[in-house]
Amino acid sequence: MKIALASSSEVSLPLLEFLYKNAKFDLEVVITNPDKATGRGQLVTENAVALCCGEKVLVLAKPIDNSELLKVISDNQIELLITVAYGHILKDDVINTPKYGSINLHYSLLPRYRGAAPVQWAILNGEKSTGVTVFKLDVGMDSGPIYLQREIKIDPNENTRDLLNRLNLVGIELVDRTIELISQGVEPVAQSNANLSFAPKFTKEDGAINWHKTADEVFNQYRAIGENPGVFTKFLSMKLKVSKMEKISTNLLSPGSFSLIDQSLMVGTASFDLLVHKVIPEGRKEMTGKDFFNGLKEKGNLSFA
Repeated sequence: MKIALASSSEVSLPLLEFLYKNAKFDLEVVITNPDKATGRGQLVTENAVALCCGEKVLVLAKPIDNSELLKVISDNQIELLITVAYGHILKDDVINTPKYGSINLHYSLLPRYRGAAPVQWAILNGEKSTGVTVFKLDVGMDSGPIYLQREIKIDPNENTRDLLNRLNLVGIELVDRTIELISQGVEPVAQSNANLSFAPKFTKEDGAINWHKTADEVFNQYRAIGENPGVFTKFLSMKLKVSKMEKISTNLLSPGSFSLIDQSLMVGTASFDLLVHKVIPEGRKEMTGKDFFNGLKEKGNLSFA
C-alpha cells in the first residue's frame, strides 16, 4: 500500500519511524509545512519532520496550498494518506483522492478534545484518563468516523511530553491495525456528539499563573503547557518563567506569597504550597529558585502578581 504521511510536528516522528522501517508499508512521500522563520533571529529553518526525512533520505514535499498538496498525492499515486498534527483542515478532493481515503491519528478519545491541543487540555483539566483515536478524515475538524480507540490512564505527575510518548506507543499499534482493517474493507463507525469538547491551541498569555487557584490547578497548568508555550508569573516589573515545580503537602503561605523555606523556594496557592525548583527571569538564564530568592535585595513580605 503506497502511503503518504502528512505532519508538521515532531509528535509524528515515532509513527514516521515505524512506517519507514516496516516492510509491510511503502512510505512513498512525507508531507510537511514549508520552511519558516523562527526565533529571535528569524532564521528560516526546517521543522523536525523535514530534518528527520533528510537523515533517512525520504522523499519530502512541502506544498504551500491545497492544489500543490493534491498534486503531490496524485503524482505519487498515494493509496492512503495518514495525517498527524498536520495543522490543516483538508478539502474533499485531497481526502478522497487516495484509493483508500485518508486517516488521522488523534491524541484523545473523540469526540472529546477535538482540535490542536488535546493532550494539553486533558492535563490542564485534571482528567484521570485520555486515549488515542484513529479515524477517517472528513472536511470537519476531527469529526470523521472512527476505526479504533484506546483509553489510557494519566499519571498525576507526567507532563505533555511524557504523556505523548506513551500515547504514541498506543497510536502506532492502532494505525497498524487500522491499515489492516482498511485492507479488509472494514468501515469506520460514525462519531457521536455526546461529550463533545474542543481543544484549541494555547497562546503565550495562557501561561500566566494565577496563584489564587488551587495547587492542583496551577500544577496541572505547568504540566500541560510548562514546556510550550511556558508558564510564568510576575514579580514587580519582572516576568519570571517557571521551568520546574513540584507539588508538596505544606500549607504555610498565602496565595502568591513566596519565601525560602528549608533552602527551597515555596509559593502559596489557594490550597497547598508549591515548590519552585527552577525559574528563568526575563532576559537572564535559568537558575534555581533558591538563587533567585537569594539575589533579591528585600526578602520580607514577598509576593508574585
